[in-house]
Amino acid sequence: QKFGVQQKEKIASFKASIDVLTLSATPIPRTLYLALTGFRDASLMSTPPPERVAVKTYVSAFSRESALSAIKLELKRGGQVFYVVPRIKAIDDVLQFLKDSLPDVPMAIAHGKKVSKNIQLAMEKFSCGEIKILVCTHIIESGIDIPNANTMIVQYAELFGLAQLYQLRGRVGRSGREGFTYLFYTDKSLLSRIAMVSCCSSAL
Repeated sequence: QKFGVQQKEKIASFKASIDVLTLSATPIPRTLYLALTGFRDASLMSTPPPERVAVKTYVSAFSRESALSAIKLELKRGGQVFYVVPRIKAIDDVLQFLKDSLPDVPMAIAHGKKVSKNIQLAMEKFSCGEIKILVCTHIIESGIDIPNANTMIVQYAELFGLAQLYQLRGRVGRSGREGFTYLFYTDKSLLSRIAMVSCCSSAL
């Protein structure tokens, strides 16, 4: 995800006839474009790892009822939930909404401006199951592996890039239990045709 064009060109510059194999779990736009136009060969590995179940993804306009329904379904089966927003300023409103709706459910927040020790503490509590809902930014898009967290709510999905959505979706369904990702956009009328196609592609 963080290995960009400059690094790839540097490798290619070592030798004129060098072969480069690129592996990616997300559709990096430039690499995907080169593959689709025939300038680069591409293979799709569609077989999931043993005992893994494909993540189900839903795309729709946001409603509190839909978000709560998804959360309650996950909590009912003993799981945990990621609730992701694109901007830190949105976290307080989301957290208040969740606390009002689910007063007895332990929650925590995580974002880039929190003190690192506080982030670590929140993640440790979430990892061990003490925290049931983690309200966060895309700070959790990589390096997080919590098998019991198998539902993700992404609010304001229209503000994320396609690669970010794929990366975020990869945080759930990391065990034998089925994972669910809900991509909620604010208003369909605000989405461009390209954005709608991107959202639908993410749901596949």
